[in-house]
Amino acid sequence: MLLHARISRTTSALLVAAISAAGLCLASPAVAESGEPEPQIIAAYDFEDGTARDTSGHGNDLTLAGGAAVETYGDKPTGSKALSTRGGTQHAAFPVGMFDGRDEFTISMNYKNRSSTGNFFTFAVGQDSNRYLFLRTRYQDLYAGITKASWQQESGASATLDGSMQGVWGNVTLTVSPTEIVVYYNGRPVATNSDVKTSMSELGTNLTAYLGRSLYAADPYFNGAFDDITIWDRALDRADLLGSGVVEAVDTEQILTQRVSTEAGTSILDITLDHWAPGGGATGELSDVSDVRFDFLTHSGETLTAADGGPASEISDYRDPVRLTLTKADGSTVPYEVRVHTLVTPIRIPGQADATGAMGMKFFADPEIFADGGKYYIYPTTDGYSEWGGWTIHAFESTDLVTWTDKGVVVNLRDQDLDGAPDSSILPNRTKKAWAPAMALRDGKYYLYFSGDGQTNVAVSDRPDGGFRLTDSVVADSIDPATFRDPQTGKWYIAWGQSGINYAELNDDMRSYDPATRVQQSITGYREGSYITAREYLGSWTYYYTYSVDDTNSPDYRVAYATATSMAGPWTYRGEILNKDVAKGILGTAHHSVLQVPGTDDWYVAYHAFLTDEMRPRLVDLTNGKQIATGNKRETRVARLTYTQPTAAEIATGAVPLIQRIPVTYEGVLPETTPTVSLAGDPVVGSTLTAGFGEGWAATSWSWLRDGEPLAGAAGAQYTVTAADAGHAISARGIGESATGVRNNDGSAPARTNPLTTTAAAIPGATVDVRLSVQVRCVAGKATIVATVGNETGQAADAVVTSGFGAKTITALADGRSASASFSTRSAAIAAGTVTVAVAEASVEQAYEARSCQ
Repeated sequence: MLLHARISRTTSALLVAAISAAGLCLASPAVAESGEPEPQIIAAYDFEDGTARDTSGHGNDLTLAGGAAVETYGDKPTGSKALSTRGGTQHAAFPVGMFDGRDEFTISMNYKNRSSTGNFFTFAVGQDSNRYLFLRTRYQDLYAGITKASWQQESGASATLDGSMQGVWGNVTLTVSPTEIVVYYNGRPVATNSDVKTSMSELGTNLTAYLGRSLYAADPYFNGAFDDITIWDRALDRADLLGSGVVEAVDTEQILTQRVSTEAGTSILDITLDHWAPGGGATGELSDVSDVRFDFLTHSGETLTAADGGPASEISDYRDPVRLTLTKADGSTVPYEVRVHTLVTPIRIPGQADATGAMGMKFFADPEIFADGGKYYIYPTTDGYSEWGGWTIHAFESTDLVTWTDKGVVVNLRDQDLDGAPDSSILPNRTKKAWAPAMALRDGKYYLYFSGDGQTNVAVSDRPDGGFRLTDSVVADSIDPATFRDPQTGKWYIAWGQSGINYAELNDDMRSYDPATRVQQSITGYREGSYITAREYLGSWTYYYTYSVDDTNSPDYRVAYATATSMAGPWTYRGEILNKDVAKGILGTAHHSVLQVPGTDDWYVAYHAFLTDEMRPRLVDLTNGKQIATGNKRETRVARLTYTQPTAAEIATGAVPLIQRIPVTYEGVLPETTPTVSLAGDPVVGSTLTAGFGEGWAATSWSWLRDGEPLAGAAGAQYTVTAADAGHAISARGIGESATGVRNNDGSAPARTNPLTTTAAAIPGATVDVRLSVQVRCVAGKATIVATVGNETGQAADAVVTSGFGAKTITALADGRSASASFSTRSAAIAAGTVTVAVAEASVEQAYEARSCQ
């Protein structure tokens, strides 16, 4: 487990001034227990006699070179003299071989740095420029690293402080063991690497060691001062090294970072937890700030208690900040407040080892986020491989953007027909590098695009969560595809490549594009990872072309964007919207996709980031034995995306809604389901229909419609079906607001849906039971048709009787009664025919025979 911390300069009235043991800025090491030998000082230098002799009595005197000298300093925490090196070639050398075989040691020193930039070194020991250990302190940054091969293979630990170290005295301590290096600043651990790959013994023998220079000739020398240097033969424990008034939680695999600051005289300890609880890589158990306990380390003789006086280690609920009190040996107290966060990276697979052998897959990158059928999907690059060599794509599914479930592998370049047997016959030259998926749904088919090896390919399915069949199509001649359907024209586009804005219309087969429609434009900072969206606001459409800047292996990988009024362009650069947060250790925040929640104006961005090496060590890819790069340990995150809100007058003069900067937070997003509306109740005359929203949403208003037209006066969640509705379709139209705490675009109110209409309920027509009999009589030598209608409908009704000789209406024929309608033909003979009676929506037809009255 690696620990990374940021230390506030407000606490650095130099804790070292309170430590008097041999003039050091450390607690004296505790007496060893269990019969282990007590740590021994092997060298110490206080420079108070004007020389660089070893005051421990072991004869390990420093040799000053290049003009380095002991000088008087009036601003020292203790004493008056210190070793000064002022760049050039000034430095001090330890005796050759002094560190040979010392797989464990601790070096502590007070120092002052006069320079703010440069690759200078405070302390270095090693064989040559390929086998060494060093400590560098400059401006706000501390870094310690060790390697037996080259600088590319360093096992390092770094920290960035809140304030500059330049021109002020501070204390830095480095502990070294075969598997771990820890850097302390002013008595507090600020950087740890617990996965060190090189021991001191592996650096060889006759090692040279220096203050103020490195083992690489081109590196500049240190410009500053050293004082009160002590070296032990053991890697001292954290409890031995903590300064007075300092508190830290005992490190576990669950703790990613600890950061201390001061607010109004209270020390604030911010603890960040991994998304998984201990063992979560196997079980999937998540960190829960309402149920977590910490053991705390304090300076020898100091105690940490809860507000009720009980042990701080008994507290388990950190949903709200917890107040603690540190009591020093002299009875004075330091107020502490502990704040606990969880760093949410939800795209994970427990129970499966990743490429480094670590249990639980958490390295996923280049996420494509997609909504369909009331669910959300993320399709990412599988990361954790050196040289970005992953060959599978998983699908992850969620109903609320918070909890995601792995649906399995949907593309496998080494099992291209997904039958469990190795096969590369479909794309024989593509057996690794399944990068940067993109999704499109057209005419019931799901098209999953992906790239690598300088091309874009596609797989097709009838569903979004699997069943994809790989095709042999090469859709485009570069990487990083993104698809877009223009909401105004219905046209489909694909964007791709690493050479600026670049897109074209997809052909109807969705496996190729029309070169004649290709649009290309240079844009500030463009590197890769295009994504296109469009949004309507106050009646106007704005198109957004977002993209990644810099390299995916860089901490500065970030997102910028441009806008246009249509897909024809031109595109106007608008700036950057997503950047790293060094304070949180979250770096390389880019290669994103954008989602609009269907039925709303709520937008989200899925992106990847990588954590510092102290938070996530760069392990070895077991498939090839190579150490993974920082850009091989990327993790997927989801964040809210919002827009500015120009007025209608501003829109009329050319203003557009701009994307707001996306904050990089520890937390994820609040749950948001795709809003749905439905009707409940029996759709018959006299019954009550009830409209409702699905989970996660609450109605703010309802209106009712008959055959799609508003029903005057019909409002509320319920509606009673009337006789006038018989034979028609009834539906409800509602607006809902979030029931899960999601806010609207400007954060002023709960998020709302667009007006959403339920599926219409068909109301059957009234049941009609009508009898009809027809006779043809001779009256005065003429044929007369007599139609007798009987009403057995259960209610009075009008009956319309129609013959070939006209139509008559029997008005309000009572239930159970009959009545007749006669039609004079004025002819002595008539041919056969029919008579029809219609009551409401029903009708009955009766035939009659030909008749002659002659």
